[in-house]
Amino acid sequence: MELVANTTSDANGNFSFTEVPNGEYRLASVIHSSAMGGMWLTNMSEFTIVNGTPVNITFAMRKNNSNDHNSILSYLDRTTVSGRTVSKTGSAKIGTDLILTDQTGNFIANTTSNATGDYVFSTVPNGNYRLSGVIHSSAMGGMWLTNMSEFKIVNGTPVNITFAMRKNNSNDHNAIRSYLDRTTVSGRTV
Repeated sequence: MELVANTTSDANGNFSFTEVPNGEYRLASVIHSSAMGGMWLTNMSEFTIVNGTPVNITFAMRKNNSNDHNSILSYLDRTTVSGRTVSKTGSAKIGTDLILTDQTGNFIANTTSNATGDYVFSTVPNGNYRLSGVIHSSAMGGMWLTNMSEFKIVNGTPVNITFAMRKNNSNDHNAIRSYLDRTTVSGRTV
C-alpha cells in the first residue's frame, strides 16, 4: 500500500480528508493508550469512492492484534536525503542536478546542489531509492560528470550521500537528464 494522505483527529475525535478522488482505499488508525500498562489501539477499514460520493467512517479504537501498529506507524516515517556534490579534488561541485527515483525508475523529486555543493530532499518516506547526479564540465573539451547510488530508507532514518562527480560511461547522462524534461500544459475553455 502507498500512503495517499494522513491526518490527526481533533479533540472530539473528528477527522477529514478532502479532495479524495474516486478509487479503492484503506483507512488505518492508531493511537497509544496508557490503560492497563500501555497498549496500541488500532482500526482499519477498506472502502471505495465512486462518483465522488462522500464516505463517513466511525472507528472504534480497540486493541487488535491482527492490525500491526508498527506497520501503520511506518507510513508516517519521513526523513531527509541529503549530502554534498564534490569534484575529484573534493571541492564543491556547484549546480549539480540531482534526481531521486524509486529503484524501478519512477520520478520522485529533483533538486540542484547549492553554492557549497549541498543538497537536500525532505519528507522522503521509507522505501528503496536511486539517487542520480549529473553536471556538465568544460574540462578537456567538455564532458558529462555523473554518479548514481541505490539505497533504502528504513524507520525514517536520514540518509547522507556525498557524490564525487566523475566521467562515468556506465551512467547515461541523457537518461538522467531526461527526468528534468518538464513543460507546461495550458489552454483555454470556451
